Amino acid sequence: NKNLYLVFKEAVNNAIKYANPTELNINITAQNKKLLMHIEDKGIGFNENTILRGNGLDNMKRRAKELKGELKIISVPQTGTSIDFSFPLA
Repeated sequence: NKNLYLVFKEAVNNAIKYANPTELNINITAQNKKLLMHIEDKGIGFNENTILRGNGLDNMKRRAKELKGELKIISVPQTGTSIDFSFPLA
């Protein structure tokens, strides 16, 4: 699915481009008729309340919604960011 690929690409690209990570972990599994994707970086993180929203994060959320999925982003400054994305498999 194109939207799955684009969410994955944006999450990884953001980590590499902005987070200056020392580590990037990616886990993709299928469980209970859902695809689960977890991307976590050990980077600079960001303050979720003050981050300037760009097209990338908004597009990820829109694409997750189009797949009837859920997207959860948690970031802690000076620690890193984790992104959990899940959607039902046909």
